[in-house]
Amino acid sequence: MKIEKERNLNGKFIDLAVEYDNGNIMAVEIELSDANCRQNIEDDLKAGVSSLVVACVDKEVKEKAMEVLKGLNKEQNDKVKVILIKDILKWNGLEGCK
Repeated sequence: MKIEKERNLNGKFIDLAVEYDNGNIMAVEIELSDANCRQNIEDDLKAGVSSLVVACVDKEVKEKAMEVLKGLNKEQNDKVKVILIKDILKWNGLEGCK
């Protein structure tokens, strides 16, 4: 497995790209605002990622990302997971880490 920040994949720069040994690429987009949320999701999928995690800074950005998913077809939608950054920290036991 290889992890790269700001990887260029078919002309799209992905915040974090995780390339697995089988060649599949998971993109992680860190969304700090909803300004480019739709464009990032659509462009990452067009770039050919195998899966996409949209890590959102707050509930408003997560709501926007979820709204974008409604406009995707089933195949695209199945590739995308949307999560709050604070929930990632909880899941990994890192919340409140010093």
